[in-house]
Amino acid sequence: YEIRPRDWSSDVCSSDLRIMRILLTDDHALVRRGVANVLSQEIPDLAVTEAGTAQEALDAIRAAPWDLVILDVNLPDKNGLEALKDIKRSSPDLPVLILSLYPGAHYARRALKAGASGYITKDTAPEEVASAVRRILQGGRYVSASLAEQLAADLGTPSGEHRELHERLS
Repeated sequence: YEIRPRDWSSDVCSSDLRIMRILLTDDHALVRRGVANVLSQEIPDLAVTEAGTAQEALDAIRAAPWDLVILDVNLPDKNGLEALKDIKRSSPDLPVLILSLYPGAHYARRALKAGASGYITKDTAPEEVASAVRRILQGGRYVSASLAEQLAADLGTPSGEHRELHERLS
Protein backbone atom coordinates (compact mmCIF):
# COMPACT_ATOMS: atom_id res chain seq x y z
CA TYR A 1 0.00 0.00 0.00
CA GLU A 2 0.99 3.60 -0.27
CA ILE A 3 0.66 6.32 2.27
CA ARG A 4 0.41 9.45 0.20
CA PRO A 5 1.54 12.90 1.24
CA ARG A 6 -1.30 15.38 1.55
CA ASP A 7 -1.18 16.65 -2.04
CA TRP A 8 -4.49 14.79 -2.68
CA SER A 9 -3.69 14.50 -6.41
CA SER A 10 -5.52 11.85 -8.38
CA ASP A 11 -3.75 8.57 -9.00
CA VAL A 12 -3.44 6.72 -12.27
CA CYS A 13 -1.63 3.44 -12.72
CA SER A 14 0.55 2.70 -15.74
CA SER A 15 -2.16 0.72 -17.53
CA ASP A 16 -4.50 3.75 -17.31
CA LEU A 17 -6.78 1.88 -14.92
CA ARG A 18 -7.79 4.11 -12.08
CA ILE A 19 -6.41 3.28 -8.67
CA MET A 20 -9.12 3.12 -6.02
CA ARG A 21 -8.54 5.96 -3.58
CA ILE A 22 -9.44 5.42 0.06
CA LEU A 23 -9.22 8.03 2.78
CA LEU A 24 -8.68 6.25 6.11
CA THR A 25 -9.56 8.46 9.09
CA ASP A 26 -8.68 7.29 12.59
CA ASP A 27 -6.85 9.05 15.39
CA HIS A 28 -4.62 6.04 16.09
CA ALA A 29 -1.69 5.66 13.69
CA LEU A 30 -1.34 1.97 14.54
CA VAL A 31 -4.98 1.28 13.59
CA ARG A 32 -4.58 3.23 10.34
CA ARG A 33 -1.43 1.31 9.47
CA GLY A 34 -3.02 -2.05 10.29
CA VAL A 35 -6.15 -1.40 8.22
CA ALA A 36 -4.04 -0.06 5.34
CA ASN A 37 -1.87 -3.21 5.43
CA VAL A 38 -4.92 -5.49 5.40
CA LEU A 39 -6.48 -3.64 2.47
CA SER A 40 -3.28 -3.52 0.44
CA GLN A 41 -2.84 -7.29 0.79
CA GLU A 42 -6.44 -8.03 -0.17
CA ILE A 43 -7.29 -5.44 -2.82
CA PRO A 44 -4.98 -4.63 -5.74
CA ASP A 45 -4.70 -1.13 -7.25
CA LEU A 46 -5.50 0.61 -4.01
CA ALA A 47 -4.06 3.86 -2.64
CA VAL A 48 -4.75 4.57 1.01
CA THR A 49 -4.28 8.07 2.39
CA GLU A 50 -4.41 8.61 6.11
CA ALA A 51 -6.05 11.36 8.15
CA GLY A 52 -5.92 11.61 11.93
CA THR A 53 -8.75 14.07 12.53
CA ALA A 54 -12.16 14.93 11.15
CA GLN A 55 -10.84 18.27 9.92
CA GLU A 56 -8.00 16.60 8.00
CA ALA A 57 -10.55 14.27 6.40
CA LEU A 58 -12.90 17.11 5.46
CA ASP A 59 -10.01 19.10 3.96
CA ALA A 60 -8.94 16.08 1.92
CA ILE A 61 -12.49 15.43 0.72
CA ARG A 62 -12.88 19.02 -0.45
CA ALA A 63 -9.51 18.93 -2.23
CA ALA A 64 -9.74 15.73 -4.29
CA PRO A 65 -12.03 12.91 -5.38
CA TRP A 66 -12.20 9.73 -3.28
CA ASP A 67 -13.75 6.33 -3.87
CA LEU A 68 -14.35 5.59 -0.18
CA VAL A 69 -13.83 7.11 3.25
CA ILE A 70 -13.25 4.82 6.22
CA LEU A 71 -14.17 6.83 9.29
CA ASP A 72 -13.65 6.17 12.99
CA VAL A 73 -16.47 7.14 15.36
CA ASN A 74 -14.12 8.59 17.98
CA LEU A 75 -11.96 11.39 16.64
CA PRO A 76 -10.13 13.97 18.74
CA ASP A 77 -11.72 17.05 17.16
CA LYS A 78 -15.24 15.86 16.34
CA ASN A 79 -17.54 12.91 16.85
CA GLY A 80 -17.33 10.63 13.82
CA LEU A 81 -21.10 10.65 13.32
CA GLU A 82 -21.05 14.45 13.16
CA ALA A 83 -18.13 14.24 10.74
CA LEU A 84 -20.19 11.78 8.66
CA LYS A 85 -23.00 14.34 8.43
CA ASP A 86 -20.48 16.99 7.30
CA ILE A 87 -19.07 14.61 4.69
CA LYS A 88 -22.54 13.82 3.36
CA ARG A 89 -23.41 17.53 3.13
CA SER A 90 -20.32 18.28 1.04
CA SER A 91 -20.14 14.99 -0.91
CA PRO A 92 -23.50 13.21 -0.75
CA ASP A 93 -22.48 10.40 -3.13
CA LEU A 94 -19.19 9.59 -1.40
CA PRO A 95 -19.46 6.20 0.33
CA VAL A 96 -18.40 6.12 3.98
CA LEU A 97 -17.61 2.97 5.95
CA ILE A 98 -17.76 3.52 9.70
CA LEU A 99 -15.05 1.79 11.72
CA SER A 100 -16.02 1.67 15.38
CA LEU A 101 -14.99 0.31 18.72
CA TYR A 102 -18.70 0.03 19.59
CA PRO A 103 -20.36 -3.24 18.57
CA GLY A 104 -23.95 -2.33 19.44
CA ALA A 105 -26.70 -1.92 16.90
CA HIS A 106 -27.48 1.51 18.37
CA TYR A 107 -24.35 3.13 16.90
CA ALA A 108 -24.71 1.27 13.63
CA ARG A 109 -28.33 2.34 13.25
CA ARG A 110 -27.39 5.99 13.86
CA ALA A 111 -24.51 5.78 11.35
CA LEU A 112 -26.62 4.13 8.66
CA LYS A 113 -29.42 6.67 9.15
CA ALA A 114 -26.83 9.46 8.80
CA GLY A 115 -25.77 8.10 5.40
CA ALA A 116 -23.01 5.57 6.07
CA SER A 117 -22.64 2.83 3.47
CA GLY A 118 -21.49 0.34 6.07
CA TYR A 119 -20.50 -0.27 9.65
CA ILE A 120 -17.78 -2.54 11.01
CA THR A 121 -16.12 -2.82 14.39
CA LYS A 122 -12.42 -2.77 15.17
CA ASP A 123 -12.53 -6.42 16.22
CA THR A 124 -13.68 -7.46 12.73
CA ALA A 125 -11.57 -10.15 11.04
CA PRO A 126 -9.18 -8.72 8.42
CA GLU A 127 -10.85 -10.67 5.60
CA GLU A 128 -14.23 -9.20 6.57
CA VAL A 129 -12.80 -5.66 6.48
CA ALA A 130 -11.64 -6.30 2.92
CA SER A 131 -15.04 -7.80 2.01
CA ALA A 132 -16.81 -4.73 3.40
CA VAL A 133 -14.59 -2.39 1.39
CA ARG A 134 -15.05 -4.43 -1.80
CA ARG A 135 -18.83 -4.48 -1.43
CA ILE A 136 -19.03 -0.74 -0.84
CA LEU A 137 -16.62 0.05 -3.70
CA GLN A 138 -18.98 -1.98 -5.93
CA GLY A 139 -21.90 0.23 -4.89
CA GLY A 140 -23.34 -1.93 -2.12
CA ARG A 141 -23.79 -1.56 1.60
CA TYR A 142 -22.25 -3.61 4.40
CA VAL A 143 -22.95 -4.71 7.95
CA SER A 144 -21.68 -7.89 9.57
CA ALA A 145 -23.97 -10.91 9.85
CA SER A 146 -24.24 -10.52 13.64
CA LEU A 147 -25.09 -6.84 13.35
CA ALA A 148 -27.66 -7.59 10.62
CA GLU A 149 -29.34 -10.04 13.03
CA GLN A 150 -29.45 -7.40 15.78
CA LEU A 151 -30.94 -4.84 13.40
CA ALA A 152 -33.49 -7.36 12.08
CA ALA A 153 -34.47 -8.35 15.63
CA ASP A 154 -35.11 -4.70 16.43
CA LEU A 155 -37.40 -4.43 13.40
CA GLY A 156 -39.37 -7.50 14.40
CA THR A 157 -40.26 -6.43 17.94
CA PRO A 158 -43.01 -4.18 19.24
CA SER A 159 -41.99 -0.54 19.33
CA GLY A 160 -39.49 0.24 22.05
CA GLU A 161 -39.03 -3.28 23.40
CA HIS A 162 -35.43 -3.71 22.18
CA ARG A 163 -34.40 -0.09 22.23
CA GLU A 164 -31.39 0.97 24.27
CA LEU A 165 -32.31 2.24 27.74
CA HIS A 166 -31.26 5.81 26.95
CA GLU A 167 -33.45 5.73 23.82
CA ARG A 168 -36.53 4.95 25.93
CA LEU A 169 -36.08 7.94 28.22
CA SER A 170 -38.18 10.99 27.40
